[in-house]
Amino acid sequence: MKVHWSSVFSKPLGGLVVIFLLAGMRAASFGLLAVPPWQAPDEPGHYEYARLLADFGLREPPAPARGSLQRDLIASLAEERFWEGLGKPIPHPLPARFTQDPYLISQREDEPALYYLLPALLLRGMPADPVPGLRLMRLWSVLLYALTMCCIWLGLGELTSDAHLRRLAMAAALLIPMPAFIGSSANNDTAGMLIAAAALWWLLRAIRRGWSPWRAGLMALFLLTAAFTKKTTLFLWPAVLLTLLTVYRKELRAWLAARRAWWPAVGLAFASALSIAWSWRLAGAAGWADPVSYRPAERWSVLTHAGQYALYLPPAGAGEPARASQELSFNTARQLHGQELCLGAWVNTPAPPAQGYLVISDGQTSTRQKIQLPRAGWQYVEVCHLVSANAHWINAVVANAGAAPLAADDLALWRAGDPARRQLLENPGLEEGAHWSQSWLMRWLRLSPGQMPHPFEPASYSWPSLRRYILFVLLTFAGFWANFGWLTLPLAPQWYLLPAGVCLAAAAGLLRALRRRGLAARGVPWIGMGIAAGLILLQTFLPMLGSGWQPQGRYLFPALLPFCALLAAGWLELAPARLPRAVWSGALVILLLIFDQIAFWGYLVPHYHHIGLML
Repeated sequence: MKVHWSSVFSKPLGGLVVIFLLAGMRAASFGLLAVPPWQAPDEPGHYEYARLLADFGLREPPAPARGSLQRDLIASLAEERFWEGLGKPIPHPLPARFTQDPYLISQREDEPALYYLLPALLLRGMPADPVPGLRLMRLWSVLLYALTMCCIWLGLGELTSDAHLRRLAMAAALLIPMPAFIGSSANNDTAGMLIAAAALWWLLRAIRRGWSPWRAGLMALFLLTAAFTKKTTLFLWPAVLLTLLTVYRKELRAWLAARRAWWPAVGLAFASALSIAWSWRLAGAAGWADPVSYRPAERWSVLTHAGQYALYLPPAGAGEPARASQELSFNTARQLHGQELCLGAWVNTPAPPAQGYLVISDGQTSTRQKIQLPRAGWQYVEVCHLVSANAHWINAVVANAGAAPLAADDLALWRAGDPARRQLLENPGLEEGAHWSQSWLMRWLRLSPGQMPHPFEPASYSWPSLRRYILFVLLTFAGFWANFGWLTLPLAPQWYLLPAGVCLAAAAGLLRALRRRGLAARGVPWIGMGIAAGLILLQTFLPMLGSGWQPQGRYLFPALLPFCALLAAGWLELAPARLPRAVWSGALVILLLIFDQIAFWGYLVPHYHHIGLML
């Protein structure tokens, strides 16, 4: 009996099974067969998180245990030729902990625990060798990626009844190489992709079929789960709200008209409460933070040089110094290229002897001055540093490397030779408490001052800044389509012309549809897809304004459903009148397949398996 693929895809369950199997096999071919251990972004940190969660749960792991695990992981990295895969020399000696290598970062303080829960349960019975555990986490990601593709297929079914458009958008989601690569790695981006695709599918379903208490409850659950999954899913909240306001704008106007006597007062009260909460002062020091946990640095009123507060640095734990740092904004750092800076501080201890250091670092080089306190009493320490010509940020650090607590007060950072010693630090006397808003941005979004957007500074729109933004957008485009490894294995530039041409053609098709109101005829849910795509682009690119922060293509993957739907809709809009739509959509599938095979067989496999086919 002959079976047609179209009949299989026309049945919801059959289509889901096919999508799940195709997506699973595709992702497995990337992560389990082609890519060696640790060669996907941040895998050591993600594995460390799951292993620590397996051994210690949500409580803070002891520093010795964490240090031992990091040493085991670094030994595994050396054994698996991690640095060779990055095209870097093996460090000699090997780093003792993650903070000593620029490619290694711990995810425990940076990410929610949701993605790691199941791997942590399974790792409890795994051997100490981290590679089998890493492969287990990759298999978990493959499952999440396959489920993501299923949610995209379901969402497309709610979005449109056009079979050609639905299959074309699904083919695009499956054939873009980079989502499959990320979806096969030990990376919580896969959890963000899944929950975002599920939330958007459910939003489309509820709009099409009507809301009920359980549908609204499940929508709320998806949004809450997204908040505890990955920061890249934050766009979902405003996307859902704006889409609902668009869909139910007439009902909203009628509701507001019936309550016009009191809703402005409610709105004003809400705005006032939000403003107070946003500016509320906390106990921590404004401007100063622990560079590892991003928590505001602690202030101390027991021992001060002047004023009511000093910076408190607890004793070092297990050889890891306690640090507080302040990072200058990117625009400020750029103005200081080639200049000498000096950092000074008054330091003291209630339990001598104590030791620590002052550091000025610019990401390229750093200068350190040791602090030695053999007895109690305030002592002035100073360090000077010549800023590199290509520094992206400047960090002023005070650290406690001893067994006694350390107090620092009246810190100052200035240009050497400036007779007025104009202050470059915020809150140098530690008298100001951290705003709740600043603490939230630093603790939960990991935005230090050098990474926070500065859209209102004229320097953010200078020609060098605009050139950097253009470069970052191009790199993000490449990272969305194919830039493997730790963003160290891009394709040759000419190969990106193919997806660029596809995207430009789709954009032209969408503009054509907007001019003749073709998209409006498709229904309001398409506006929702446009809102979601626009918001995630804003979320991804806004932080780079006036900062040195570089967005990555995988930050766009939570909106894979709207991107692929809009890509397919724009492409089909350009279909010649006399050409069958199946032929025209097949042309795009062939182009995407060619790009996918070039990326996989021409770059990924040759690079890691040395078979000499690099294009």
